[in-house]
Amino acid sequence: MARTTLAGSAGPVQLTGVDFPIARGQQRITLAGASVVCTLPARTNRFILAAEGGDVRFRFNGPASATSAGYVPENGIVDIVVGNMNALFVYGAAASFANLLYFQQP
Repeated sequence: MARTTLAGSAGPVQLTGVDFPIARGQQRITLAGASVVCTLPARTNRFILAAEGGDVRFRFNGPASATSAGYVPENGIVDIVVGNMNALFVYGAAASFANLLYFQQP
């Protein structure tokens, strides 16, 4: 169990029983109307995906397309925790970007 002390104006605050995610990496992918496989760092089981310049579609363990169920609208963000992800693919129109943050969620 994690124990973290935060400094506050009224003195330190202790949080117990809170497991914070471990940062594993980040990636910015330029999209051009084709599926792109993301580079997943080891032990990644959580990602945050922000769509920029257009909608972004995503899919686990197989190529993404314009009809993939995973969907992030332009300027939107999703935060996904998944236990069985071997690969992550993203798809978007030309001049759109997939901005990704990768984590290991305890």
